[in-house]
Amino acid sequence: MNTKKMADYVAEQCNYPKKQTRKIINTFFHSVLESLLNGEDIVFRHFGRFYLVQAQEKKAFDPYKKVGLIIPKHTRIRFSASKKMKDIIKNIEVK
Repeated sequence: MNTKKMADYVAEQCNYPKKQTRKIINTFFHSVLESLLNGEDIVFRHFGRFYLVQAQEKKAFDPYKKVGLIIPKHTRIRFSASKKMKDIIKNIEVK
């Protein structure tokens, strides 16, 4: 599902105009990103948690160029599903 499909679905479920719903969803995603940039974790009860971690510098190998390289220290985003979310999806078969 992409943002447009999500906005259309929410608009249909809530009887809101699609244009207004897209703006609300885009604002929501922007606020999530802004919170992460401010160093805050994002916690959605019964859904999960988004947070940032610092990945250390490491050595790697490029098999095409056959050279070693160093991947610099960088920030990664992580998601940890809640227990309720894990219980809901544990028996779903992936296509």
